[in-house]
Amino acid sequence: AVFGLPGNPVSAFVTFLQFVRPAILKMSGAADFALPQVPAKLAVELANDGDRAHYVRGKLEQGRFTPVGRQESHALFGLSQSNALLRLAVGQALKADEIVDVQIWDR
Repeated sequence: AVFGLPGNPVSAFVTFLQFVRPAILKMSGAADFALPQVPAKLAVELANDGDRAHYVRGKLEQGRFTPVGRQESHALFGLSQSNALLRLAVGQALKADEIVDVQIWDR
């Protein structure tokens, strides 16, 4: 199989986690190929007024998810400090202290 990834590093990483990693694991015969997902309390208010889903990089510590760094697709510092992703759907708005499901990728 051949997989194409976006050119921006954060986009490539998130695309790999969401699509390529599960495909490789499934082709390898793994029964469970989804990233672990856990509930967490959101540290800040977030909204997505864009035209596609956003994957917010953040730090999950003691049950609390805090976005880190700039959330642009070329900004590597936030990615280097994060261990989890929050999928923010188009038009979705979340309040601080709301319970959200985050994907853990730092395992």
